[in-house]
Amino acid sequence: MARRTRMPLCSSLFDQRQEATWIVAENSWHKLLEVRPLLAGTDLMRAFILELLRYQESGWRLNEFSAFSASFYATKEYHDKRYVYITPVDPATPPAPHRNLM
Repeated sequence: MARRTRMPLCSSLFDQRQEATWIVAENSWHKLLEVRPLLAGTDLMRAFILELLRYQESGWRLNEFSAFSASFYATKEYHDKRYVYITPVDPATPPAPHRNLM
């Protein structure tokens, strides 16, 4: 009898990918403020940590971060807030249309 291995529920966002990924910064209203492409094969853990350090050294206050979702929130003064994350989806791609079925 062949032994079945259980597939992981989700793969790590920090695994090296053969496709391009992006570091994206949005404001509170999901407006894209900064988009930086990362080449295929980039060490995503290193890119994430360097982005955390870049924001911290630029005077941003890091409020919370998640290694699980490869994202963090940053605040500068009271009104300037950003959500920064790594995504395998091209941010230039328009979102799918929302269809309310109710």
